[in-house]
Amino acid sequence: MKPLNIFQRCIRVWEEAHPYNAAQVLQVAGEADVGKIAAAWNEVLLASGLGSARVVGRKFCYETAPRQEVAVVDAQLGLEGFITQEMNRPFGDKGAVIPFRPFVLPGAGAYHMGLMYRHWVADSISLRRLLREWFCRLCDPGAVRGEPLHVPTGGLWRYFGPGRSGWSWAKGALSVVRSTRQFSRVRRIEDVNNEQRVECSLHRLPDGMVEALLEVARRRQVTLHDLFLAALARACDAHGAAPRQCKSDLALGSIVDLRALSSENLENTFSLFLGFTAVVIGGELLKDPEGLLASVAAQNAEQKARRAAAVSMLRMAAGYAQGRLLSPERLAAFYRSYMPLSGGVSNVNMNRSWPAKYHPSPLLDYLRVAPTGPMVPVVIAATTMGRRLSFVLTRRASLVDAVRGAELARTFIEELTARANMG
Repeated sequence: MKPLNIFQRCIRVWEEAHPYNAAQVLQVAGEADVGKIAAAWNEVLLASGLGSARVVGRKFCYETAPRQEVAVVDAQLGLEGFITQEMNRPFGDKGAVIPFRPFVLPGAGAYHMGLMYRHWVADSISLRRLLREWFCRLCDPGAVRGEPLHVPTGGLWRYFGPGRSGWSWAKGALSVVRSTRQFSRVRRIEDVNNEQRVECSLHRLPDGMVEALLEVARRRQVTLHDLFLAALARACDAHGAAPRQCKSDLALGSIVDLRALSSENLENTFSLFLGFTAVVIGGELLKDPEGLLASVAAQNAEQKARRAAAVSMLRMAAGYAQGRLLSPERLAAFYRSYMPLSGGVSNVNMNRSWPAKYHPSPLLDYLRVAPTGPMVPVVIAATTMGRRLSFVLTRRASLVDAVRGAELARTFIEELTARANMG
């Protein structure tokens, strides 16, 4: 039995109200052999040693899993429709449950294969390792590692606590107090019905735009993630869940991988090692693109220096404590007050990971889908691979309908396009 870390425990509380699922999808050149794809997936399950997940209290373990079928997506439903359906479908908690749902969407000359997964089990990096083994068994058998993955022997505190990842308890607690004060003045989201059903849409920027954006970021001494947050701020201000108000501040969140902050090698550890950061953007800056970008970049740089992503475990602990005391309805209201975020960004560059070796052929594309949870009405999961930049928009349908969602995605793309065209 291994301990659940504080983020995993928070997610399991959130799941009492709505599934907190995620997905990763590969687009592969060639024709889909469903039998071969299913056999390869079951080999991965067996070799990895993951199997079914059984949770007992605050601990969990993996058990040997039975053979698992791979769902074939109905062409009429399509990838967007299938992902939306699965993001809202719970895995269940009776006994040991396989926390992965593999699927394939056949196509002419190329197919999609992917995993819908229960997010408390693993983060994006962990899932990429599973997908690598699955992909290599189909496309590059000589590169298969076939070794079991390790699960952690401690929680976030052990790997990323004070003294282990460069922050102190006193400064961490002080930063939580300061951020709470900042959140007290940002716009709130009214959600009377607490309907958490999500819908997803897939988007792709023109090939080569990522290179232009990286050049802009280099010249401005900001990051690509800073550009994404600035663009999302403008999009949420115009088309998001919270109405635009005169000089009303807006808060956005970012999911951050914590592995680099650990003194231990976690490369082969299968778990969820995530923290989060948030930027608060003054209402007057939302009409000033240059001031907006400068503010976002300065906040992100400052938070990176003080290890804010690791410190976020303190906020998680407070949220978990409330979650044990409140009903799902009251908990959602608490989160809207505790962290009133208007949107979030998850950003991954696959050019630094294994997919780069197989792109542009046979690996044509890589998509990631992120959940919203009780705090965030819209999330953009941006993925760079080669010269391609794709993103999946996940939105709470009751807060941002299909029309506003389309406008939000369009504005996000237009903001990035304008940046790229600045030369």
